Amino acid sequence: MVMGRKPPPQLSGDMVVIKLFEIADRLADQAADGTLNSRSLTVGTTWQTLETAWLAATIFNDGDANVYIHLDDVHTTPWSVGEAPLKKGEQISIDLRAKGHKPPPSEEPEEGKPRVAPLRYGSPVLSFICQTGTAAIRVFRLA
Repeated sequence: MVMGRKPPPQLSGDMVVIKLFEIADRLADQAADGTLNSRSLTVGTTWQTLETAWLAATIFNDGDANVYIHLDDVHTTPWSVGEAPLKKGEQISIDLRAKGHKPPPSEEPEEGKPRVAPLRYGSPVLSFICQTGTAAIRVFRLA
């Protein structure tokens, strides 16, 4: 036993079963479910967006220019505020479920009008831009 650490409290049989179900639920929340979707894009000096629903994404920069990535924002220039780019040969993984990203609240339709599903289903729009030049990127999304 390590000095200064107390052993965990003893649980009754019923509490052990409850805790095991809690652990199983947490693990199920982390499991990947959905379909893999991939795209190759050439990114330039104007914002380019991917507007489909997604749960997780891995983005690779195969090009020569640095790529800046925003979620739901194409109104600022990332280099003017000192944001870090995705450099040539680098990759980034974004997991919305791990970040606890919640979908926007659904609105009740007006009487007599059909319910309209949100375009993004809670997923932010992926946006890409280069300060100069172009870059070829690959995006692998779990949707």
